[in-house]
Amino acid sequence: MPRGSRFAFAFICVSAAIIAGLAATGVRAAVTNFVAPAGTAIADGNIDGVIGTEWSDANVYLNVPINPTAATAQVSLKQDNTYLYIAVVWTADIAQPWFSIEFGATGCMNNGADGALFGNDGSTQAGLGGAWSGGVGLYRDVEFGGPGSVAADAIQNGVGAIRNSGSNVMVVELKKPLNSGDAAGNDVAWAVGNTYDLLMTWDSNGGGNPGGGSANMQSTTTDSQTVQLSAVAIPEFPTTAILLVTVAGTFLLVAVGAWKRSKAKP
Repeated sequence: MPRGSRFAFAFICVSAAIIAGLAATGVRAAVTNFVAPAGTAIADGNIDGVIGTEWSDANVYLNVPINPTAATAQVSLKQDNTYLYIAVVWTADIAQPWFSIEFGATGCMNNGADGALFGNDGSTQAGLGGAWSGGVGLYRDVEFGGPGSVAADAIQNGVGAIRNSGSNVMVVELKKPLNSGDAAGNDVAWAVGNTYDLLMTWDSNGGGNPGGGSANMQSTTTDSQTVQLSAVAIPEFPTTAILLVTVAGTFLLVAVGAWKRSKAKP
């Protein structure tokens, strides 16, 4: 094989290693059918709107469309056989928007759908309002009753938070029981191996939190996703380490090629 072809082949191998490494560590782009792998538990106190190493064993999805469709988000998911963990990062156009996740349904505020509501500080409906404080908004376990109707569950299950991390970059974290037993609140009974619908929505110019762009209303809801609960964990091999190894390998290939060429000269 000619020297140039050998180098091209080596470059392709290195590139393939980078792609494989990213896939192995759970980083995926523009995917709407999620997989929540098996992972370690996250303490309630770490569900605070700050993503740390506790999410290192989660699948991470980039450029996920959320409603309104002008926004895209980074979404992380995992499960530990007791709880489902979801983290969402996106940029809003006001400091205190609200955000919701609807479970087991694909339409906006489907009657009887289970849900999670974050940062709805202007609602006049009982049990839903919760003022933001220090850049952090409150979480409510809710049930939807059809368009314009939502109610807080009598029994609040799970832990959640929404945080403005700066420049209106919002971070949502949710720890939701897979099976809370709350039939009155229509909580979904999740089972590992099954796939469920979910719908993520944010609003800065509708009910609850006005002041944002006119297009940023939940009424434009169109995109839904699915999530499968997997019993399989992702490999514990950090993306950064993979990139460092592959970059070092590339430099080594170049150096070896240069050394061989210098030795071949008369």
